[in-house]
Amino acid sequence: MSTLNSDRGFFRFNALVDEKYTPEQMISELGLDRAKKICDGYGHVTNCQHFVQELKSKNIKRGVEQLLSTVEQLENKGKKVDKIFLIINKLGKSELKKFKYDRRYGLLYLKNARNPIQVRGKPIRIIRKEELSEEFARWQFT
Repeated sequence: MSTLNSDRGFFRFNALVDEKYTPEQMISELGLDRAKKICDGYGHVTNCQHFVQELKSKNIKRGVEQLLSTVEQLENKGKKVDKIFLIINKLGKSELKKFKYDRRYGLLYLKNARNPIQVRGKPIRIIRKEELSEEFARWQFT
């Protein structure tokens, strides 16, 4: 499990994100199970939405598994999750054999699926790291 610096992903936008939990904080403060997969962060934005984020340079499948496990654990503990984000460098050739990315809507699909990958009814939004700006982040939470 990696430790998320407070300046990675959406966490770097301090004017937008007012509550941040690293994996270790999710375990110690929110009671998540250390033995289960945990994503890179859980946060709250100033307009009262909660989100999880996973940052991956590769191995999108593992990122999806971490998001799934984290959302299930958080919601089972009574915590709210409104948005789910997978922040990537890019989809590599091997990933493109398994997944497709709808850039227009920022949704992740299994290669031959008609519906986006969802966790408890919420779609996983995929964002390339170079697209992540404070303006883009604010748009994601409107």
